[in-house]
Amino acid sequence: MRLALEKALKEIKNKTIEIMNMGKESVYYAVKYITEGGEESKNRLNELEVKSDSLNVEIQDLCLVTMARQQPVARDMRFIASMMNISSFFERICDLSQEVLEEAFTGESKYIEEIKTKILWMAQKVISMIDIVLEAMINEDISKLKEDLESYDNEIDKLFDEAREDIEKYIKEDLEHIKDYIRGVLIIKYLERIGDIVAKTGARIIYIEEGKHVLIK
Repeated sequence: MRLALEKALKEIKNKTIEIMNMGKESVYYAVKYITEGGEESKNRLNELEVKSDSLNVEIQDLCLVTMARQQPVARDMRFIASMMNISSFFERICDLSQEVLEEAFTGESKYIEEIKTKILWMAQKVISMIDIVLEAMINEDISKLKEDLESYDNEIDKLFDEAREDIEKYIKEDLEHIKDYIRGVLIIKYLERIGDIVAKTGARIIYIEEGKHVLIK
């Protein structure tokens, strides 16, 4: 009985790591497309969005079957419930990356490069957060997880505020290209939201290990 449960838990973990990597990759290609263009990035992101939908359903089904057949308790039950949450979180990250893709700039606005620089900085911080939660889950080490995630999340929030204030100034000076500036606001908001989702993922990993709920913000 225990061997079957261990096998199922390992499969759930591996598939959840896979969808987390999809989320990380989707952020990368969305921002690459926004800042550099290129059909290859666009096509890869579209592929990831479709695959993440399918994999999330697979993970949810596997978790439910494991709960029904193996009747896990304590940490095992927390693990399964949290993997269902995390899988949904990262499927959502792929969706938000798709939203970023759809806000591609026309490239004619006066301050477009300044906006792209802010977007790149935010994306780098988000990807670093994903790396942190991946490492914590793989190694089952949460010793610095909350501290590290909160530090990065604060940096992302600061970059978001700075970028939004800058864009407000740009609009006043270059009203003709207001659509691009609105796109910029939407993109940084999506990235800020992804950061929040990754922080929630960290909270779920802590819940697995400690059995208590924490707020990471």
